[in-house]
Amino acid sequence: DVGPDFLNARIKIDELEYVPRARSTGLYIADLIENLLPYLDLDADNRQLYDLALVKIRSHTPKTEQKALLNGDISPDQILEKDGLTWVLDWDPAFIGDLSWDIWWMSKGGVSKTFQTTPSGFNDFIKEFEERSKVNILNKDYFRFVSQAYAYYLGIYIEKNDAAHTAAARIRQTRPLLEEEIRIYVTSPLVDRKHLYLRST
Repeated sequence: DVGPDFLNARIKIDELEYVPRARSTGLYIADLIENLLPYLDLDADNRQLYDLALVKIRSHTPKTEQKALLNGDISPDQILEKDGLTWVLDWDPAFIGDLSWDIWWMSKGGVSKTFQTTPSGFNDFIKEFEERSKVNILNKDYFRFVSQAYAYYLGIYIEKNDAAHTAAARIRQTRPLLEEEIRIYVTSPLVDRKHLYLRST
């Protein structure tokens, strides 16, 4: 069970540095999703879903972000512990952005390894992090949607262009859930239930 180890490691990363970032984290991720489009070969239905997802991400960026130094691609496989020290690998995609991004991105691997791969499993993961870190995560709903959208389209890219990828099995497992979640979000109001930080343009 790697859950407690990498949850604690994420908390330690948050203690490193908080630096303002001029650009919205949501818009940064939207650009990454947009860059994948030429390689996705989407049918008409999936292209419509893709367009709706991007509009939702770009038009509901949070007014306030919890700035943190983010790994950008954190997962249980990239966290090592030995002799009381925690080592986090793969800092190439690191950037300063909203804390929620790394938490939700980590949940992709954490949910499948520690909690059930269901919507309630994702919620259990976030609750566990908040209890351990004693940090109230803002913008939960927004970044849940953003991370699931990015994971979904990155998964399509990997399946079509890199079938031997080490995450291929997990992608196949979580893809139906991610698609269902995205379809729900693009057709419903995107408002965080506890913190009304979202704006529509």
